[in-house]
Amino acid sequence: MTSKHLQKSLLLTVFTIGLCTLLYGVYRFMETPKDTRDVTAVAHIEQGELLTILQTKVDSTFNQYLEKAITIESQITQIQYREGTYSLLLQGDQKDTFIICQMQPNQNRAVNNYKVGDTVTVKGVFKGFLKDAVLLNCIFLNEL
Repeated sequence: MTSKHLQKSLLLTVFTIGLCTLLYGVYRFMETPKDTRDVTAVAHIEQGELLTILQTKVDSTFNQYLEKAITIESQITQIQYREGTYSLLLQGDQKDTFIICQMQPNQNRAVNNYKVGDTVTVKGVFKGFLKDAVLLNCIFLNEL
């Protein structure tokens, strides 16, 4: 093989890998999230239990819930509306810890039936935990 042929082969390989990476990125970007109504929850957790479980810092427990649908029953402490989507701040097990539930857009009308202080049961996909737990694509399970 000549040096020129080797250069062309290398260039073609790099181009092919780059194109595959680009196509995969576009696929992931365009992928629509699953509707939480169609996903089975792996656990039902009462107010405060999730944060207590997560604060133990046991990786197996954390990974058991990560990227999976769970149901939470807790009290609403705040309702926020931003960019067409509602977020509920639910009370955790301590005064300064919360569960953030970003609601699915199809739940906007249902959010108007609730107020701060109401106890709700929601299902959402657990995304992570720093000081507060974060659930995305939440839906109400006990609509008024």
